Amino acid sequence: MFVNGKTLKSLQKKYPANALQKLLKLPKDVSLDQLSSAVRSAFRKAVGNEDIWISEIYKDHVIAHSSSDAKYYKIPFSIDGTDIKFDFSRKVEVVRCWKEVESK
Repeated sequence: MFVNGKTLKSLQKKYPANALQKLLKLPKDVSLDQLSSAVRSAFRKAVGNEDIWISEIYKDHVIAHSSSDAKYYKIPFSIDGTDIKFDFSRKVEVVRCWKEVESK
């Protein structure tokens, strides 16, 4: 995603560097990359050999793509200390809609 200077300054003012860590209640020494790796690793363990992988990670859910049926799913997860649990019983199919933008 391209962010121009004005937008970047606005985002930095609205969301300080540690805002996401506070929102996710992460210790200061845990990076978002570490969190992403931990979520992906826990997901791999949870799904085993199923042909499904995470395409996006949000605060409380992931979007995963299944190549067996070529569909995307929203799967809630929770983090309790170092334990990451996925709630596959609440898995729902989702779609992304691409829309053309008219140029001016």
